[in-house]
Amino acid sequence: MAAEEEKRCSCGSVMTFSGRQTLHMNGSPFFMETSTRFAPVDVYVCPRCRKVEFYLPKCPEEESLEENAMRLYAKTPERELRALLADPDYPPEVHRGIRRLLEQRAGHEL
Repeated sequence: MAAEEEKRCSCGSVMTFSGRQTLHMNGSPFFMETSTRFAPVDVYVCPRCRKVEFYLPKCPEEESLEENAMRLYAKTPERELRALLADPDYPPEVHRGIRRLLEQRAGHEL
């Protein structure tokens, strides 16, 4: 973790990066609704007090949105990818990245 990205907990400890997750927002956890949103977040954990904090990930400037989406959602389950693909609020470049991921997994063009 770079010095400028160091996260400090309110207890004073340096938080540890625990990975990137996709949070399920404002929808039913049991049914995929049209109002369901997914938010990618970076997860940091305090090793001392075990506090967890979520941060929006930074998009590297040299990456296109399509490449960033492919990197960001590489481990996202297919069901969530399809929900993101159906969401009109995401830019077309993100949808292209998600389509490419699904195509790679299926081994053919969608």
